Amino acid sequence: MAGVASGIVFGPNISAGSKSSGAPDGVKYVTSVVLRAGPLLQCHCRITIGAAINPKQWRVTATMEQCMDIMETIREQVEGNRIILYMKGSPNQPQCGFSAKTVQALMSCGEKFAYVDVLSSPDIRANLPTYANWPTFPQLWVDGELVGGCDIVCDMETSGELKELVSAGEAEGGQE
Repeated sequence: MAGVASGIVFGPNISAGSKSSGAPDGVKYVTSVVLRAGPLLQCHCRITIGAAINPKQWRVTATMEQCMDIMETIREQVEGNRIILYMKGSPNQPQCGFSAKTVQALMSCGEKFAYVDVLSSPDIRANLPTYANWPTFPQLWVDGELVGGCDIVCDMETSGELKELVSAGEAEGGQE
């Protein structure tokens, strides 16, 4: 069974000679890897290796697989989750005080939200500041728009604006 960690799907750990469920006949190994060629060339790539493919054909097969740029991954996370928090740690175990304060403010609104632990997702941690044009963590996104970091979120919670913002989408029929 594939597992999900911080918004990135990792394939099953399959030993050579076994077949993954859902993989085509003859496929021995399916995995996801991050290829690093430089800061702007990072991509998330699914590589499928066939059982009877020689190394020259394997290279062609691997390069033909669809690569997804890390910026595309971030965009999909932001657009696919009405409320998403990029933070250090998890809501149950924040790994910095700013993340802890932001989670507390967000949880006080009573709305469900997605999160990404940037400490366990180094590619997202390295590239989100560029994507968002915001240098620090945590980062709260609502309806595809960057709200801000800890100070802004806490100020909005104090004034009541945060509850209005996160509740507005649900009142309009937004996703949970």
